[in-house]
Amino acid sequence: MAEIDKKEVLKEGIELLSIKQFATAMKVTPQAIQYAINKDKVDFIKIGEQRFILMSTKTREYAPYAA
Repeated sequence: MAEIDKKEVLKEGIELLSIKQFATAMKVTPQAIQYAINKDKVDFIKIGEQRFILMSTKTREYAPYAA
């Protein structure tokens, strides 16, 4: 898991999506997003027991079907 600076997360305008919302937007399964999280290809934040996708630069550059 990548360490995300707290200032980055709290900065105004940072978008958070649920894993399901992000998976739907990327047209992949939630399991594929979980794999991307585990491989440090997207950033996330955990709030309680829920994980949310943090729409950082790295996450926006994620391409699920890239070779």
